[in-house]
Amino acid sequence: MDPNYRRNAPGKSPMGMDLIPVYPSSSDTAASGVRIDADTQHNLGLKLVQATRKSLVLEKQVYGELTYADNQRLHIHPRVEGWVESLAVGTEGDVVKKDQTLLTLYSPVLVNAQEELLLALQQNNATLINAAKARLRALGVASDVREKLEQTREVNRTISMRSPTAGVVTGLPIREGMFVTPSTEVLSIAPVNTLWLLVSIPQGLTIPDLRNASLHFSVEGLPDRIWHAAVDTIYPELHASRRTRQLRAVIDNTEGALAPGMYVTVTITQAPQHPVLSVPSASLIRIGDDARVVLQCDDGSFKSVVVTVGRDVGFDVEILAGLEAGDYVVASAQFLIDSESSKRSDFLRTGDTREACKAAESPQHSQQSAQSAQSAQSAQSAQSAQSAQSAQSAQSAQSAQSVEHPGHTHETRAPGSCSRDDDARAVRPAT
Repeated sequence: MDPNYRRNAPGKSPMGMDLIPVYPSSSDTAASGVRIDADTQHNLGLKLVQATRKSLVLEKQVYGELTYADNQRLHIHPRVEGWVESLAVGTEGDVVKKDQTLLTLYSPVLVNAQEELLLALQQNNATLINAAKARLRALGVASDVREKLEQTREVNRTISMRSPTAGVVTGLPIREGMFVTPSTEVLSIAPVNTLWLLVSIPQGLTIPDLRNASLHFSVEGLPDRIWHAAVDTIYPELHASRRTRQLRAVIDNTEGALAPGMYVTVTITQAPQHPVLSVPSASLIRIGDDARVVLQCDDGSFKSVVVTVGRDVGFDVEILAGLEAGDYVVASAQFLIDSESSKRSDFLRTGDTREACKAAESPQHSQQSAQSAQSAQSAQSAQSAQSAQSAQSAQSAQSAQSVEHPGHTHETRAPGSCSRDDDARAVRPAT
């Protein structure tokens, strides 16, 4: 029997077999989708959730890096030219304290400035004394060095350069014996009590109102500690190599638990916005660019519907179109139902699935289904009567052939079967 053969009236198939009538029902229409009994739903673990309107709290997890605060980094230059006599700092990365000696410098200019102050003191000329002190102060000589010079009346051959702040040496381009000028950078120092958090946001990740978002992050070595910060600056351009948008936050590191260069996991939390229609993310089916959910129709059947997705906030996703508040969607086992509902063909036939679901429950649809069932039943009755008449005619003909004649015995056999005489002739040997 060919299962693909169909006709709109009773009869026989090309192979001679009677056609079986099929009555229309709600399960045969594309509008009503897939029907699942209660036992099967229980075995599948089917779970329904309701689409509701609520305020979504956007949380996105990204990655960031701790760096030195560039606005507090110091670049140290000598104010006179001279030669580096000795270095108190060995290499980059050394930790220095405030007022710690960094290097000693020999400069003829500083020697002459000290001699001018001693000469003014000998002359007891207040104007010259004040001018000589101002010059030493302008050349970067510390106040305690000037006071010691006035007390001892001895010229210092070398002058010490001290650190103006505590921090870490991030640059040391000089060595002992080098000739330096005011344009030469001898040291760069960055404080570690204040750090910058640079957060990289992927180009495809959209976070509205990012400036008012809050940040909290953790490091791998200290999973129990959580640091909080606020967005300080949003860079206007993308990172050249990473192709990410960057934002910056200022971190207080007074305790010293954090270090520049650490990679951290950052969670960006946005304040709740106005209520929007949403469903759990587990109920969403994403295939390529399409997004759909399995909707429960009013008659209890299930149907795949296309939805337009908005913001994804982790466990919930915003629905822009395709659902209404109060609709029930499947949150588990939806892939099995989706595969059974013949999605692509249904979409082409029905267009708007929601309207099709509603049409399946309308009185007009029920009346049409009843009329179709009544017509099919009438056709089946006519076919049954025709089959009974044909069977009666065949029986009458067979009875006529089975009448006994004197001296002869006839057997009734079905058409196409062999009689005993035929069998005997088939096995009788030839003489």
